Amino acid sequence: MSVSSRSAPIFCRYMRRRKRMAARAAMARLSRRKKTVPTLVRLNKKRKEPAIKTTEMAISTAMEAVSKRLRITKSLWWGVASLCFTLSHLTGSVTYDR
Repeated sequence: MSVSSRSAPIFCRYMRRRKRMAARAAMARLSRRKKTVPTLVRLNKKRKEPAIKTTEMAISTAMEAVSKRLRITKSLWWGVASLCFTLSHLTGSVTYDR
């Protein structure tokens, strides 16, 4: 995808906005997911893995499921993941049940 030099800053802004929207969507999806922990556990039963206990693992499995559906590059997902993680740390919404 070639972008002319004049519209580059606008394009950058657009991409940044898209990333932010994606992150927000991911956060919303996770907050919706929090109520339905059994679905994640059920998802893992199919994979013959132990049930998830920590929020972190729940987030990562949700990310895996979503990324499989959307086929997004891993690097971008890790960017979004780190962003979500830092956001949740700042808000203090992540609680570890260890």
